Amino acid sequence: MTTSGEGERDSVRDAARDSAREASKDARKAVRESTKAAAEAAPDIQADLEELRADITRLAQQLGMVVSTHGSHAWNRAKSNVEDVLSDAEKRARKAGDDLTATINDSIQERPYTTLAIAAAVGFLAHAIWRRR
Repeated sequence: MTTSGEGERDSVRDAARDSAREASKDARKAVRESTKAAAEAAPDIQADLEELRADITRLAQQLGMVVSTHGSHAWNRAKSNVEDVLSDAEKRARKAGDDLTATINDSIQERPYTTLAIAAAVGFLAHAIWRRR
């Protein structure tokens, strides 16, 4: 026969276990969503970087031709084109980073405790890796 105190403890223990399970489920879901958001943003960033690399290569080739044929006026125009391309690439990279940041911030606002649990887990893993070195 159980006393009312033991029954209450069992009830509290069950509630705590259920809460822990729910928090664990939320944490797994948040990790999946964050991973998915990062995976979705990664190809965009990679594509932007590849475009930037191609643009810089093309501009470097144009710059070589311009310098050899047209002199300082062409040099200034090519330099302006390079600056425009770099500025545009920087804006695209910032936008991709801002999109990823917004996704993470949304996750933090929707599930702050889950995000805290994930951050603690990442910190623990980083510490474990650091300690091995």
